Amino acid sequence: MKKVIKLKESELKNILENILLKENNNNYNPFEDPKANALVNFLIDDQEIEVGFAHIIPLKYDHYGLSMYKVKDREYAVGTDEEADYAYKQHMENLIDDVGIGSFNQSFVMNYIDSEWFEDALREHLESYIEDIKDESTDDDQYENRLQQEMAESNVETEDEFLEHLIDNAGDPVEYFKDNFGEKEFSEMVKQNNLIDSNALIEGAKDADGRGDISSWDGIENEYGDYYIYRIN
Repeated sequence: MKKVIKLKESELKNILENILLKENNNNYNPFEDPKANALVNFLIDDQEIEVGFAHIIPLKYDHYGLSMYKVKDREYAVGTDEEADYAYKQHMENLIDDVGIGSFNQSFVMNYIDSEWFEDALREHLESYIEDIKDESTDDDQYENRLQQEMAESNVETEDEFLEHLIDNAGDPVEYFKDNFGEKEFSEMVKQNNLIDSNALIEGAKDADGRGDISSWDGIENEYGDYYIYRIN
């Protein structure tokens, strides 16, 4: 008859720790890793996934500073609130560098753009336009050049009046540049001239939508205890 040995919970934990330490070459103990603990308990309690500490594999790379773990065929990033804020900021800065501000809701972005720069740029652009058409001929013999013709058609008598007429017709300066130069060129213009308060934009996006963008899998932020968990794949 086989003898059944009853172990206390603390004794069983010590045995499991020793096994896991051997499997991980004595470099890592998931029982002493609060993030691993949070992840295991989150998966069991919230996701109803059957996992244990034996399934937790710490990865050598991070995700914008968040600790990375592989659990079966999934990868998760885990961090504190402060670490998640840093990760979100890094992620959004990379997004702006890679694709510009086109990935954001444009009406939202307008709150963070230096519109006065575009007002001045529009005036300079139209002043150059006036200078250019002074040298352009016209098919109508009653005008010396295209400028005179366009001024007559606009019912203005001076170049200053014509300039103000063009500015009024252009409408919103920001929309004018977007429509005439395209979204990509507009984004480059904003970036090169530092026309957007990136920090304020990122903070505003976080306040509006949260930090779910850190997750490349489902865009969801999961809070468990003192930690924030994101599925990466």
